[in-house]
Amino acid sequence: MRIDKKQRLNQIRQFLAPYEGIFTREILDFYPESLSSYPKAWIEALQQLSPTDLFHFDSRKFQPQNLPNDLLEWWQKLSELTTFPEIKRKEFTYDDWTWSKVTAKKKHELTKMISVVQTLTDEAPTQIIDLCAGMGHMSRLLSGHHQHQCTVVDFDQELLQKGSERLKKHPLPYPPNVQFIKKDVLKDDLNELFRPHQFSLALHNCGGLSIKHLELIKKHPQHHFINVGCCYYKMSVQGHTNLSSYAQELNLPWTSIALYLSTRAHYQQDINDFETKIQVKKFRYTFHLLLQKMGVNIKAVGEVPVRLYRGFFSDYALLKLSEHRVPHHYSVTDLEDFFIDQQIQNKVWEMILANLIRWQLGRVLETYLILDRALWLEESGIECEVAQIFNEQISPRNLAIIG
Repeated sequence: MRIDKKQRLNQIRQFLAPYEGIFTREILDFYPESLSSYPKAWIEALQQLSPTDLFHFDSRKFQPQNLPNDLLEWWQKLSELTTFPEIKRKEFTYDDWTWSKVTAKKKHELTKMISVVQTLTDEAPTQIIDLCAGMGHMSRLLSGHHQHQCTVVDFDQELLQKGSERLKKHPLPYPPNVQFIKKDVLKDDLNELFRPHQFSLALHNCGGLSIKHLELIKKHPQHHFINVGCCYYKMSVQGHTNLSSYAQELNLPWTSIALYLSTRAHYQQDINDFETKIQVKKFRYTFHLLLQKMGVNIKAVGEVPVRLYRGFFSDYALLKLSEHRVPHHYSVTDLEDFFIDQQIQNKVWEMILANLIRWQLGRVLETYLILDRALWLEESGIECEVAQIFNEQISPRNLAIIG
């Protein structure tokens, strides 16, 4: 089933219009004014939910109970706007040697990618270029099991060397035909590597790397390609968003904050992960309220080991005050009293609930980026589709542009 990419992009743009003040900035940007962008009734509704229902609201694994109709419709609309056809193809099995030192997630991704490659090539040997592929696990399988001629490109010479050595160690049904080339995809000239009628792959190419792959396809039309992006926060807003002329007309106001939000979309978590995330926010938001009281403005306070969030707030606060060289006269007792102050707790919880609403927009922002890229290709006469290629519970970055 194909979707109308322009129609879906427009639907998402109209859906996001009322929430620009939410996805373009953090809660802490201009707090407390930033909270005015959030429907007050929705925050009040979330305050009535149990911890389990809040987890369901955030993780989207189950429909939460007791939501007001407008918030429930909004939550359901997000699923509708981010649903795509799922690719189901014949999958191939390999011996245990094949998956030695390969994670379960990577095994799932490679199995799905190879099934699509084999379908599109009618299982006939093809020239394949595999960008930013590290040790070249996918090319090893495509060549040694399916007789494709593969070129692995990566900037890390150590990974390329390990991949080359692995070809010699592990038994394969066919003599592997894999070339390993050290190139920086963003900086080096790859035009000589892109030949007509080959198949190019970009699996989870970070930031602008996935766009570079699409630029090369526009210059050198491929017989087939698969492009799966990730780490959108590593891109610049200028030149990497609103690529298609249609997206430029719709003019979604991208910011670095929005790109970061799209990156965390569909993060898979269990109840323990959720509880840890909430505890982290409690410490961070309380600390920012403390800084605000002191008249100190520090936007990014930095990470700490997760174990510190499970301890006393005073330990965390004293560490951060010291790291940022903030003069103060707070004792441990002062800091703990600040943390448990009811007014402070109420403010922090309101910020956390607002962020639960904000986090829901990550997947739809990611979807917008990918649809825009697909339309950008089509404007150059390159036919392509957007589809779900991986199981989102295993590999959350699961939307691919396939042509």
